[in-house]
Amino acid sequence: MKHMVIAALALICAGSVAAQGADALRAQLSGQVMALRGYDNAQRPTGETVHMRLFDTGAARIRFNAFEGDDQQEGWALWRVNPQGPFCTTFATPNGQGVLRATEAEDCLDIAVRGNTVGLNFYGSTGNLDRYSVRLRPM
Repeated sequence: MKHMVIAALALICAGSVAAQGADALRAQLSGQVMALRGYDNAQRPTGETVHMRLFDTGAARIRFNAFEGDDQQEGWALWRVNPQGPFCTTFATPNGQGVLRATEAEDCLDIAVRGNTVGLNFYGSTGNLDRYSVRLRPM
């Protein structure tokens, strides 16, 4: 679930950057729910869908809430946008006591934007690869 959460977050951050500023995009997406579709390495749909809601805090960090069925995760990540993509970054999520716990530096987000479709590859520190895609609505 951690990988899906971060993938969703990066997808939202990357979309439609060329059409408007990153801050305006973040404000427009705040509170909205996006459905992200999963794909395997051959780009075949896996049937997996992760829903995510992001909250604009007006700071460099944003809060997120992601859920898939009964599985739910909340946390925060840095707001970074690179319209040229791809880029890698690290992130953190709260542990059971609400203390932020940094993840492994090998976790990498690889983002590509084509038209109004954003694709994302998540390479976890364990070597796994998760792919997600969402078509953004015109804003």
